[in-house]
Amino acid sequence: MKHAIKLTTIRIFITVVLISLILPLSAKVYAAPGDETSNPQLTLMAAVEAISVRFSFSGDNNGNNQASLFYRQTGTSSWKPGIQMTADRRSNLVIYSEGTIANPYRNEWRAIIFKLNANTSYDVKIDYTDADGGSGSIQKTIRTQNSNPPSTGNIYYVSTSGSDTSGIGSQSSPWRTIQKAANSVSPGDRVRIMPGTYNEQIIITRSGTASNYITFESYNTSNLAVVTYNSRSGTFLLDGADYVRLRYLDVRTTAYDSQGIRISGNAVANIVEQCKLDSGTGDNWWCGCIWLYGEGGGNSPSYTLIQNNTFTTQGYGHDGPFGVMMYQCDVGGTTIRNNHISGDFWDGISTIPNYGLGSLGNYFIHDNTLSGCVSDCIEAEGAGMNVGIWNNRITDFNNMGIAMAACNVGPMYVFRNTLTSPNTGAAAFKMGSSSYGFMYFYHNTLYHVRQVGFATYGDNSIVDNAVFRNNIVEIDDRYANYMVEEGSSGLGRMDFDYNSMYDTAGVCIKWMGVPMNWFEWRDNYHQEAHGIWGQESYVNAAGRDFHLQGNSIGIDRGAVLPGFNDANSPWPYSGNGPDIGAYEYTGAPIEDNTTPYTVGHNPQKSSDSAAPDTNIVVHVCDSGVGVAQSSIEMRVNGSLVSPSITGNSHDYTLTYNPPTNFNYGQRVNVTIDASDLRSNRMVQDSYYFNIREEDSEPEPPPPPGEYEIPFRVNCGGADYTDGSGNLWNADKTYTSGSWGYNDGRTGERSVAISNTQDDLIYQVIRYDLTGYRFDLSNGTYNVTLLFVENYVDGAGIRVFDVLIEGQVRLDNLDIYARVGRNTALTQTISGVTVSDGQLNIGFSAGTSSPTLICGIMISASGSGGNQPPVAASDYYSTLPDSTLNIPAPGVLGNDNDANGDTLTAILVSDVSHGDLTLNPSGAFVYTPDEGYTGPDSFSYRANDGRSNSNTAVVSLNVSSSGNGGTGGTGGTGGTSGSGDDDTDNVEVTTVMNSVNASGQFTETVTARSADDHVRIDIPKDTMGINVMGLRLLNIRIERMTSDSPESPDDAEIVGWVYNITPDGAAFEPAITLTMTYLDIQIPDGVSEKNLVIGTYDPSTGEWHIIPSITNLADNEVSANLGH
Repeated sequence: MKHAIKLTTIRIFITVVLISLILPLSAKVYAAPGDETSNPQLTLMAAVEAISVRFSFSGDNNGNNQASLFYRQTGTSSWKPGIQMTADRRSNLVIYSEGTIANPYRNEWRAIIFKLNANTSYDVKIDYTDADGGSGSIQKTIRTQNSNPPSTGNIYYVSTSGSDTSGIGSQSSPWRTIQKAANSVSPGDRVRIMPGTYNEQIIITRSGTASNYITFESYNTSNLAVVTYNSRSGTFLLDGADYVRLRYLDVRTTAYDSQGIRISGNAVANIVEQCKLDSGTGDNWWCGCIWLYGEGGGNSPSYTLIQNNTFTTQGYGHDGPFGVMMYQCDVGGTTIRNNHISGDFWDGISTIPNYGLGSLGNYFIHDNTLSGCVSDCIEAEGAGMNVGIWNNRITDFNNMGIAMAACNVGPMYVFRNTLTSPNTGAAAFKMGSSSYGFMYFYHNTLYHVRQVGFATYGDNSIVDNAVFRNNIVEIDDRYANYMVEEGSSGLGRMDFDYNSMYDTAGVCIKWMGVPMNWFEWRDNYHQEAHGIWGQESYVNAAGRDFHLQGNSIGIDRGAVLPGFNDANSPWPYSGNGPDIGAYEYTGAPIEDNTTPYTVGHNPQKSSDSAAPDTNIVVHVCDSGVGVAQSSIEMRVNGSLVSPSITGNSHDYTLTYNPPTNFNYGQRVNVTIDASDLRSNRMVQDSYYFNIREEDSEPEPPPPPGEYEIPFRVNCGGADYTDGSGNLWNADKTYTSGSWGYNDGRTGERSVAISNTQDDLIYQVIRYDLTGYRFDLSNGTYNVTLLFVENYVDGAGIRVFDVLIEGQVRLDNLDIYARVGRNTALTQTISGVTVSDGQLNIGFSAGTSSPTLICGIMISASGSGGNQPPVAASDYYSTLPDSTLNIPAPGVLGNDNDANGDTLTAILVSDVSHGDLTLNPSGAFVYTPDEGYTGPDSFSYRANDGRSNSNTAVVSLNVSSSGNGGTGGTGGTGGTSGSGDDDTDNVEVTTVMNSVNASGQFTETVTARSADDHVRIDIPKDTMGINVMGLRLLNIRIERMTSDSPESPDDAEIVGWVYNITPDGAAFEPAITLTMTYLDIQIPDGVSEKNLVIGTYDPSTGEWHIIPSITNLADNEVSANLGH
């Protein structure tokens, strides 16, 4: 998971009292008695393809030791890192049914090694460190269980026509009963059972060996022997027998409390495989297909392998039957994999007891298909120590998908499972019942379940130590309100982040008993800082194929989880980051080069006639993957407000109803921020409008023709300047006195377009529309329409009419028939007469495929017409309390006019934090307010004597790191430096070109201070994001010469003080900070070995020590930042 680190003021300093904090970790320290780690023990349990790892120790009373897991196949030299281990330092456990008890598993680090090869020897190593002493390494070797052990002894036969008295067990003289064979076998023997029905109970007490199993199997795998008996103790009873295999058998029960196969006592390493198991109509609690029956105290079956079986039931669960029951199995080692369990079992796979430590754990449930089940498809409850549940496909459940109420110890790993169900019920995941054990939910996909997603539906809602990462949760809200539901007794301590969630219901979260929407939950309870709100795209959700499509918003957006999705894991991610959900997308993600944009402002931008009681309406649109609703922020006069948000990710409507009226004559500043769902392409729209004066009448709508002719619209897209310098205005909804579309949707295809040099105009479309309206002066106009067919692949599929002023001007237009696919088509209708102040363009579909349009240009008929100028945005920076004086051509320097006319600048909106004089020549003088630092801006239009340009924004930055007056065009300009300080004190390292969209460094980067005394090393593949969850753009290191904090108590400063930003950055794995010092800076009597790096947090005034290592040869002190 990510490690958040504050890169604030950093100093090298020495502590003269807290000696234990300043010595190298490998050196002897003066620790309190019992703080050092002692008596390390390593306990391993190997199943078929997983190893349970427990590292226990004594001491470490201050709880600061660390443990790292490594493994390798025996005989190889390279160690692989395992998953991050979980430390259990709890003195007590809280058990719902028992209260508080002493924790018998205190002082352990635990983990599982997944996806190993069967019957293979592995070396397992734990490296442990303790600053107080006792660091070291411990190693053991263990072999995984053989999933296909041999049986090389005698072969015996059983037939319904055989005889137990006269038969000898040969194929020609078989025995009559299976029990006779069970009483006769030795290790390695095989019992082959002829087709037929055998009504008997078979009690097996003889054992095979690990290298030579006793096997009972059908003679004909296409015609299985049917074995049935009605007994609570099982049709097959393996009573303490070890190394026995049952395979290719049809085991049935009919009584209400009978069991198909019971394995009891200390039975070890038995196998049930390739069998058909049916519980009949029984519905008693004791009824089931397979019971692993333990009695606690270590007297229970262990290392059982249940694989490739089919489980069915003819009854309807009522406290039973069970597919597989693990009853008081407190040893573990069981693997349940590749089975198909269907029907109305009470539980598909279950553990008892639900509370306490009787069902310890160390079991693995994976790659099963489960459907139906009245209570729980998988019930993994009890201690839950080192339990793995992964890659299971769970469908059509009636109540719970996976139940974990409670997990008392942990860790339990639940990952890469898919769950979907059309049945109304309770929850996909059930937790609670004082569940304080460690649980990790990674990469699960919950699709259209009609239940709650994650719910605390136990006997109480208490869940702690539960982490949720990279899951998809999409709820069918017609039947359930909550994606996450925690009751009023909940603690609010579950940890959700990097998940993709979607529910069309507004109230979709219940947290500590309080209903709320996802955004309130995120903002008020610090959940989902990097989460995604939106719908994923699947290959075939209806067919329950939940692999992602290339346009899914969750691609590359997950957190890197060591051992679960990194390069060293069995499930390495591809692309720029892990994908969210159960399956990694292996193709190339569909590129999205679009940027969100805003349209449909009401009141209009720069309006002077808004009423005091006006609402603020803005559309936030994106023609690519869509806008992330969670990213939308609206600020009014600098304050964050909460508008209502309706619509969809391609066109959200923001409506803000102020709690009180605005004042007459007031200027209202509005800022909209948003990013898209995948690549965090962002839009920031800052504008203003004015409330009319108190005694003035509302101004009438802008007169027709306010916008200049020719006028161009980029239908479905944002502002775009074509290759000739012409501006195509961003699409917007119609408003009175202006122009815009009536309806429709937007689409985009990033493909090459023939017959044009301006591909981008044709790659974005508005489709499924009925028309546009332009309010303009009466007269005669030419209307040019731009079309392309990027979607359908044949003539006659998309055919429609285009009407202008109510008359059909393009009849049965078939773009594909005219020019083919991905080819620009331009149609000009000349001599359009407007006599009512409005020009209407209509579209009428003639086939089922919707209408579409790429662009519209309206020009004056009969003349070449004046081309309005095009103005470009500018950027300048200046120092506080100084004057910025920009000479001509100033802001006009990057503007152009197609007719070559001389341009003049006309001010549209003034600055907010200073005084501005803008000259017609483009020169301007700006003086910020005294003491002000921060952003400022003004806007202008360029005029060619006949027409105004678009409105361009000039951004100003008043900062002590400005350079006294730099500027540029098109948004460039601005350099590093400082105001009163020497500019050599600041160094900015740009990293944006070395970081992909998900925050992963694509190359090794080193950032240095200007004086070369500070170095930050960031290795390739490190994940680095800022406090907003976005990729890093730069790293700034400043040597401070003023405003330094007070030195820490009992410490002495060595060297310079440095300020490193961005604040709140997060890295995984840890990065390395190195600081150098001069010999003359070391105080007398102080050893260089005692130097450490400390961080200062100005918000709390606290210093924090980082464990550091001193390199005496190079005068360097280094520390890892990330923990």
